[in-house]
Amino acid sequence: MNSADGGLPFSSLRFAITIHLVMAAAGVVGCWLWNAQALALDGLVSGLNAGASLAAHRLRAAVARPPSRSYPFGYGGLETLYTGIRSLLLLGILAFAAISSAARIISHLEGNALPEPRFGAIALYGVAMTLLCLLVAGMHDQQWRREGRRSPLLAVERRAALVDAATSGGVALAFALTPLLQATPLAGLIPVS
Repeated sequence: MNSADGGLPFSSLRFAITIHLVMAAAGVVGCWLWNAQALALDGLVSGLNAGASLAAHRLRAAVARPPSRSYPFGYGGLETLYTGIRSLLLLGILAFAAISSAARIISHLEGNALPEPRFGAIALYGVAMTLLCLLVAGMHDQQWRREGRRSPLLAVERRAALVDAATSGGVALAFALTPLLQATPLAGLIPVS
């Protein structure tokens, strides 16, 4: 517990910030090592999640304050506002991923040369990132339950970690299966991955 922040435990949010920053760095390094643009997007999502977790951490401290002249009914409404903004951010991330993927496919179909990814350990990267996301979701869920399931902020952060796990898991699956295309008529799609 942190009495300076109103006595609320912040363990899952602090943990999430650290894990998301590690994942963001792994995504950038993985993109550079394996020439896989999907890993850059995965790293970007993790970086945004780190920033959102930091904002959530600070917001939790504000929500714990007693009512004031500016907020006579307390600061709880800020938590609901945050969850709405966070949900829009998640939708924006998914839209960005779809648009950037479509642009890459269109570029390939127009005959533009795309460098082929170096598959190496990309699938292992995806599995590791998925497990880290599931760990973060589990930590948020445990804290949410410990606090009586009253925090919409922790609930939305748990959901965001699950969306991130699904994204990373999709990356792992796609890059594990893509090399199997080499001996098929779909081999021309490999650079798009």
